[in-house]
Amino acid sequence: MISSDEALEERVFNGRVWHVNKFYEFLEKYLFNIVVGSTYPEKYRMTREIVWNEHQKELKNKFYEIFGLELQDDLDMYTSNILKKELSKRNFKKVNF
Repeated sequence: MISSDEALEERVFNGRVWHVNKFYEFLEKYLFNIVVGSTYPEKYRMTREIVWNEHQKELKNKFYEIFGLELQDDLDMYTSNILKKELSKRNFKKVNF
C-alpha cells in the first residue's frame, strides 16, 4: 500500500536515528490494523489526532489513492471489511490478464 521509499522520503532525524514522520507513522499503523481487522490502538490516539489536525488534506488524498474512497471527517466511517474489499477491487483492476 505504501512503499518504504515513499515513507522514507520525508524521514526525520531525532538527534540519534532517522525515522518516519508522524504522518507515515500513523498511516502504517492505521493500515496494518485495517488489514488485520483490528482497531487503531488507544495508546497512539495522540499521534492520530496530530496527523488528523495537521495533515488532514494529505491523509484524505492518500486514503483516496489507496482505497478509491472519499474520506470525510471521520477516519472510522468505513469498516475494515469495506476497506479491504475496495483495496482488493483496486488491486484486481491493476492486474493485466
